[in-house]
Amino acid sequence: MNCSLSVVSALALCVIARTQTPCDVLVDINTTPLPSHTGPSPDLLALTQDTRSWRFTECGGWWYYSATSPTGADELWRTDGKGTCELACDPTGPSLSSNVNNIVCCNGKIYFSAYTSTTVVNGDEELVVYDPGTKAHTVLTVGPSSGSRIDDITVFGARVFFEADDGVHGQELWVTDGTVAGTQLFADIVPGISGSGPQYLTIAGSKMFFSALSSLGGRDLFVTDGTAAGTVLVKGNVDNQQKPGPIIALGNKVAVRVYDKDFGYELWVSDGTSAGTGMLKDIRSGNSDGVGTNLVHARAALGKLWFSADDGTNGEELWVTDLTASGTQMLVDIQTGSGASLPRFFEIWNGKVYFAATHLPQQGGLLVSDGTALGTQLVSDVGTFQRVEYLAGTSGKLFFRTANALYGSDGTTAGTAALGIANTASPVYITPIDATRILFGALSSGSEILMLSDGTAAGTSVACTGPSPRTANASPTNLSASHAHVFFSADDGSTGQEPWISAGTSATTLRLADIVPGSGSSGATGFTSWGSESWTIFVANDGTNGVEPWITDGTSAGTMLLGDLMAGSAGSFPDEFTPCGDRVVFSARNATAGYEIWASDGTSAGTSMLRDIAPGSAHSLPVNLMHFRGRVFFSADEPTAGRELWMTDGTASGTQMLVDLDPGSTGSSPSSLIAAGDKFYFFATTTTSGRELWVSDGTVTGTTMVADLTAGAGSTAFSSAVAVCEGKLVFSANVSGSGFEPWVSDGTATGTMMLADLFAGASSSSPSGFACAEDRVYFAARGASGIEPYVTDLTPAGTFLLADINTGSSSSSPTEFTCVGNRAYFRANDGDHGVECWTTDGTPAGTILFCDVLPGTASSNPTQFRVMGGRVYFVASDAWLGSEVFVIDEPGAHAWTVGQPCGASAPTLTATAPVLGGTSTVAIDGGAGGSVGVVILGTPFGTKSFDPRPDRAGCYQHVDVYLATLAAFASPGGSGSLPIPNSPALAGVHVALHSLWVTTTSFGDSSNGVEMRVGL
Repeated sequence: MNCSLSVVSALALCVIARTQTPCDVLVDINTTPLPSHTGPSPDLLALTQDTRSWRFTECGGWWYYSATSPTGADELWRTDGKGTCELACDPTGPSLSSNVNNIVCCNGKIYFSAYTSTTVVNGDEELVVYDPGTKAHTVLTVGPSSGSRIDDITVFGARVFFEADDGVHGQELWVTDGTVAGTQLFADIVPGISGSGPQYLTIAGSKMFFSALSSLGGRDLFVTDGTAAGTVLVKGNVDNQQKPGPIIALGNKVAVRVYDKDFGYELWVSDGTSAGTGMLKDIRSGNSDGVGTNLVHARAALGKLWFSADDGTNGEELWVTDLTASGTQMLVDIQTGSGASLPRFFEIWNGKVYFAATHLPQQGGLLVSDGTALGTQLVSDVGTFQRVEYLAGTSGKLFFRTANALYGSDGTTAGTAALGIANTASPVYITPIDATRILFGALSSGSEILMLSDGTAAGTSVACTGPSPRTANASPTNLSASHAHVFFSADDGSTGQEPWISAGTSATTLRLADIVPGSGSSGATGFTSWGSESWTIFVANDGTNGVEPWITDGTSAGTMLLGDLMAGSAGSFPDEFTPCGDRVVFSARNATAGYEIWASDGTSAGTSMLRDIAPGSAHSLPVNLMHFRGRVFFSADEPTAGRELWMTDGTASGTQMLVDLDPGSTGSSPSSLIAAGDKFYFFATTTTSGRELWVSDGTVTGTTMVADLTAGAGSTAFSSAVAVCEGKLVFSANVSGSGFEPWVSDGTATGTMMLADLFAGASSSSPSGFACAEDRVYFAARGASGIEPYVTDLTPAGTFLLADINTGSSSSSPTEFTCVGNRAYFRANDGDHGVECWTTDGTPAGTILFCDVLPGTASSNPTQFRVMGGRVYFVASDAWLGSEVFVIDEPGAHAWTVGQPCGASAPTLTATAPVLGGTSTVAIDGGAGGSVGVVILGTPFGTKSFDPRPDRAGCYQHVDVYLATLAAFASPGGSGSLPIPNSPALAGVHVALHSLWVTTTSFGDSSNGVEMRVGL
């Protein structure tokens, strides 16, 4: 081939710009919101430090909380208090629960502990940060396989401190600035794997106090100024007696519950120094406990610390302290005598301290105090066996709950009562969100809901009226690609599973028809375009005519039933649509002829059975339909010859048996027909040779057995896995007890060989999924590393394992290899990311995870990979959008064939990917002797090809002749190099090649087209 081309000028005609990122959703077809969860998690957080730990966490005008979705998954949710509630973050994916806990806000970001995709199985947490601006989350810690066990997340200055176990240092104190690099061990207090177990992180002034095990052997009090050097033991353990915690701040000091063998649990004070640390007062003399675990309810208010204590005489009652011995005293004996009032839930409101207490035996009440005994009074008695809990105040009202109702109070007995608001049974998480309203959770008809209230019935409403950000599954199926369109069946949430079309953008993706009106589904499948692609045929069931062929021109108005081939609702079940010139050939049945070979020109009148091969109601069951040089070859069962190789040119007269390979009624049962340039391959069985590999040029004399791999009448075992690459067949066979292994054949006995015994001996590597990418074939096989991806350049030396994706003997189980240029995309599971989309360029280093659609170990399950216009389309499940169609727009160099050749010589045009600075090899297979091929390069016609030869069926022009340039003159069977300039401006340019064959007397045959995209 003589290439004479101004490539730059030709390529400049055809720039195409696409900016999608890898693995983008094509469009969210089913936008039906999933049910919105309206309530907080039913599991109240443990009151480990103070009574405010159960409140919603405010950050940037949103209130964050842990909530359980309708599927039972506990995740991070948020509400703006204005009617919108939404899922904020889901670290484990939609099907698993993250168990969100310990929520804090720091520098506008949310930090929390949660199961991640790698720790959910073991029930342990990592630290996660969520950025409301980007709506993205980052897992900051990576502990052992069982998880880091995060707890006590506390904001100190501009950083977040927490306790965690990295599997090396045990449970220790960590710090983060919100980045992975800035998340590190802060203090390894007890070196080694046992850890110090820091607890009760409490800020007092410019210091943070905490309790931890020390190297001295017991739990002690520590303090830090936020630096490693400033992190010190406050007071050493004496005979293993100190057991500090909880810790409550008052000004620059803290009160700590500490155990001493001589005094029991009492209240201690510390200013962060050893000298300034000691017991405040022996509230209960001797070694009995004066202070219990209810110290978690203690609250700093009116310059004092309010807490409950038991002096051994008056029971557990209300105490106050200014952190001096003299200032530590019981304020009032609320339940006189030895009874315990158990004061708790302290809330400052209107300059006084309100709290809950059992003021009489088994009698709960709301009390108020101004800090004096006389000023401490009962506000309201809520009844026998009732307790006041979770106090929260707005500017005009104090709210609290009992087990049965939400209460409001103006601070007086008369002004305190149950609000009588619907849906407020057992309210939880009461949190003021502005001057007049509270946010809380409640039960309604057995379900949890989130509520807003100003304390009146009219001012109380459900907080969550907005939809969930997650949308339902479109569940696309039957994905198919033509020259310029992608077809599939999908459910948009209202019309059921119906046919859709896309030209590759969101705007061009639309439903073709609602074949079964309403929510019913037609189950459209088998989309096949042919000729100029003016029409696409497919199968659907409208509920009346059964499964029948339908036709579409790509518009809703042009989508219609092609014909009711099997009258009534039984259905003709058409299958294996195969283009053949200006017609499409397929198998179908009718009431009189059974399953036979049919053809259609896209009209009802032009749709008919070509031949009743098995006369009458018997079935010839045509299968393995394959187009080859203007005809369709297939396997069919004729009563006298059995199942043999047949062919058709789309006419009744041109439908006939090619050859009876095994005379008699048994038949040779040809299968796995696949075209390879000037020949095609198939497997067939004869009495003398058994089942072996055959090759044909489409003539009787040109149909021969390639090799008798299993000598004599014995059969070679073949699998259905086959592919053609560079005119050669790659297939899986079991020969001489080697097990199923990869083989290659050039159509001759000497050129047929096993590529590699990947699983040595009689065991099978069971290669599958063969896919050709220019000069190499990708496939999956089993070896010592399990089932992993392999590649071959069609030589034994060039056949090898690409990567042990799931390391060790575990299998990544790659499937659905789909090639674009020299690259393949496929699905695999590396054990860490679930089943996701992978890619390879044929090298171990270039075999990588391409995109993790569903992050973590959860699987997006990509499937149905198809190529259209140099882009890869597939179906996967996204955490937010559900199961939808995705697209890969990888900016590489690609070349792909479009359409079919026509004419007697059926010239086939191929080209390799046009890489910047390289060359594309353009080759012609065929072309009539004595003719000259004219190869043109230019702009592709787009969605449909031009028909320059209405007098010759199936001849279509794939390059716009008005925007084309002469690329070369070619001779039959020739090839040549097309130089590609090394100009970055050409990256992404989309062009097409086509060849026309002429003689001195006529305009001859026409090739298929080749479309190309220039890239790296």
